[in-house]
Amino acid sequence: MFVIGITGPTGAGKTTALRVLEEMGGAVFDCDAIYHELLRTDGALLGRIEAAFPGVVQNYVLDRKALGTRVFADPKGLDRLTGITWPAVRRKVRQLLENTGEERAHTVRPYGAVRARPPSPVPSFCVIDAIGLFESGLSDLCDLTAAVVADEEVRVRRLMARDGITEDYARARIAAQKPAQWFAARADLVLENNGSEAEFAAKCRAEFEKRTAVSMREFNYIALRERPELKQAAAEWFHSKWGVPTEAYLECMEPYLAGQTELGWYLCLEADRIVGGLGVIENDFHDRKDLSPNVCAVYTEEDCRGRGIAGRLLHMAVEDLRSKGISPVYLVTDHTGFYERYGWEFFCHAQGDGEDHLTRLYIHR
Repeated sequence: MFVIGITGPTGAGKTTALRVLEEMGGAVFDCDAIYHELLRTDGALLGRIEAAFPGVVQNYVLDRKALGTRVFADPKGLDRLTGITWPAVRRKVRQLLENTGEERAHTVRPYGAVRARPPSPVPSFCVIDAIGLFESGLSDLCDLTAAVVADEEVRVRRLMARDGITEDYARARIAAQKPAQWFAARADLVLENNGSEAEFAAKCRAEFEKRTAVSMREFNYIALRERPELKQAAAEWFHSKWGVPTEAYLECMEPYLAGQTELGWYLCLEADRIVGGLGVIENDFHDRKDLSPNVCAVYTEEDCRGRGIAGRLLHMAVEDLRSKGISPVYLVTDHTGFYERYGWEFFCHAQGDGEDHLTRLYIHR
């Protein structure tokens, strides 16, 4: 099932984008509603919150006002709270994605009393609606992430009209959130909404129809051990993208296929066509030999970009290695902003072998 993550600051127009996606047949999971449902139904979650903030749960009911007072009185309070609640929401969303048909009814965002059309029992795709899409790790569940953004003055006017609030209060609410540029820097797709609702709805439909049409093409993500007969084709494909000799790739792949190392190679296939891939090696030709292993050779074919393929491959590799006790993982890149979308953090600079400039080295913990 293709999964789209939607995020963006208040007043930008996420509701319009979500309505379009639901009209297109998507099941929309509202993470704010899921969070509040968990506060009512998940005793273990309430217990963890009470342990962190004693006195905010009485008779298995959360006193939200008391929690808010405690959280915002402590500079580290919000981080402690999200460290408890985000994993719970992420687990619930993963469960809902795995059981979309039977779970859909009580998790889809209600857009008023009457829907544009009745929801189908099996949606065409799923949508995760979360203001904390990237910070929570929910983006790791997505094939495509989209940020809805708008100019600040446009957002101020919208909030004043929508919520009946003063200009000062609207500006204060905007200032309390991350800026639009923060969301745009991390998303696969940026949807600017500075015009009318009808214009933005048409833009959303055009963008999402294009991307969901590609999603209907069947992509299969594999570790090379699952299809060892693709070894030669994979080595030649990586060579064609990066110019490194085919023999060098084969030398890295063969110990992995023979079970001599767990540093693997991962591919995205459309039928038998390789459309994306990456590898994991001890060192990606830089001077920080102590920072190992390294993801390398990340590439997605141009006609498949913007569909979350690289993100899915990165997540697959990191989780596969973690399951085998290998963590953290590193990579070197000249890109800024791309890898942060998928939970990578800038760690330090490294000197590439034979290069006269420093490059950026990232870590996934």
